[in-house]
Amino acid sequence: MENTETALRPYRTVAETELSVYAYHGFWRSYALQPDSPVAPTRAIETFSALAVFGASARRSGLGGVWGAEIGYYDSLDDRSGTNPAIENPEFRFLLTYQRQLAQDLTGSLEYYGEWMQDYAAYRRSVPAGFPARPELRDLIGLRLTKLLRYQTLKLSLFSFYSPLARDYFLNPEISYNFTDRLWAALGGNIFGWPGDSFFGQHGRNDNVYLALRYSF
Repeated sequence: MENTETALRPYRTVAETELSVYAYHGFWRSYALQPDSPVAPTRAIETFSALAVFGASARRSGLGGVWGAEIGYYDSLDDRSGTNPAIENPEFRFLLTYQRQLAQDLTGSLEYYGEWMQDYAAYRRSVPAGFPARPELRDLIGLRLTKLLRYQTLKLSLFSFYSPLARDYFLNPEISYNFTDRLWAALGGNIFGWPGDSFFGQHGRNDNVYLALRYSF
């Protein structure tokens, strides 16, 4: 049972607001490199550290659109003190969203997302010399625009993220078309912005264009 993941999400609507709480027990998705021996290490082993998450969310209509709020606490079970630089520190994550119709068949949504690292002083002391340190708060502003045309068979969309602190960005423009009820195609791209040592900037040479075709039956 040590490799089992479990999750729970009860929810209900109260006073026209959709409320939910959730819990998760499993592992971080990013691996940590751990020495095979604390005394005389010979190699590093990829391990996925234990993780527990507790959170809540709310969603309701208002201000001419639909807004939502979500917060979660990520409990790093293998390093709650934050002294091991190879394991993610405990952190709070939050998301604020607002979506509304801007014009006929045109919708827009604005998002604000953040990751607030806990025990940051312990983390800074544990970072090896010469290694870049993560910021205590990493936040992103997201914008999504969607326009439907030709009786809603043609869709133009743009999804983007910008980091005010790192000044890097991610853009995902896409155009899709429903030829029939069963045949669908999309053409889009992924564009990453600089600086090169930031979260999105490190993928700066991985800009790409994609074409997808789907047939359902």
